[in-house]
Amino acid sequence: MKNKPKNMAVPSFTIKKGGYSYSVTDRQLAHFSSLAPIDRLKWVDDTRKFILMAETEETRQIREALRDGK
Repeated sequence: MKNKPKNMAVPSFTIKKGGYSYSVTDRQLAHFSSLAPIDRLKWVDDTRKFILMAETEETRQIREALRDGK
């Protein structure tokens, strides 16, 4: 990516029954919106690959349950 974030706070999330909540700062939103569309897609794909690579069987099951709304 051309414009890498600098000193960006880590987003927060909470797990709720039947889903999860995720929040980001205004600064993070502004940074992401300033990226070129291809860089946004690359960021999303890189994040997806990392999650799939790093997750355990337990977290995979949790992710799938959340996606299914359970």
